[in-house]
Amino acid sequence: MSKIQDSRGGCSWGKSVYVLHSVLLLSTIALSTLQAGQSPGYIVMARHITFDQIIDILNSETIASGRGVHVRHGLDKRFGRGKWRKMKGAVLWQHPGDGKVYLAEVHWFEAHGVGRYLPKLIRYLEQES
Repeated sequence: MSKIQDSRGGCSWGKSVYVLHSVLLLSTIALSTLQAGQSPGYIVMARHITFDQIIDILNSETIASGRGVHVRHGLDKRFGRGKWRKMKGAVLWQHPGDGKVYLAEVHWFEAHGVGRYLPKLIRYLEQES
């Protein structure tokens, strides 16, 4: 390994460069080789969707609430004040491109009296039809 000069003037061994390169390489491979509907269970890289595409929410559970929702101040500004909770659940989701229905894991934010916002597709669980 060779010593690398960083921008602050200090020196470090090149270990962090290899880690950064591996992360970039893995994310490039994941984005270039995986396509929608390819196989059940793979991570989708958190794709934003709309609630119009969700057919049914099969089960839901709270991941975080109150101070555990780190973006609650932004949610208050954008959608209105409320007791925000981050939720996750299995949903039946219709792909807008090919029209196929998938069972998928989705995360979203919701607050009583405000509604559900910012659904994010996390991974496909299986293809329904």
